[in-house]
Amino acid sequence: MIKAYKNFWLKTFDLKTVSSRTEFWWSTLVNALLWMIFISVGYFVDVISIIDCVLAIIFLIPSISIIIRRLHDTGRSGFNIFWIFAPVVGLIFLTVYLLDKTYEEN
Repeated sequence: MIKAYKNFWLKTFDLKTVSSRTEFWWSTLVNALLWMIFISVGYFVDVISIIDCVLAIIFLIPSISIIIRRLHDTGRSGFNIFWIFAPVVGLIFLTVYLLDKTYEEN
């Protein structure tokens, strides 16, 4: 888990490599937990909007990067990330792609 999250940050600008399912889902879980902790703290301190903006900026690029690397691991192009702009269907397609097993040539 620690190695997966470390790779989340270290491979931020390395879009030509791949990320395994384990690496993707562990980093996603840790990010979700950190987000919940920061929002909980912000709720009691009344600075929730500031924390939301800071977290969104900090996690945006590494999150996009790991999604693209995961798509590469499934044998798909990183451009499939644009499915996210199709409201319901896009989220379903992207989730199925991210859940897919590792492509054999990787």
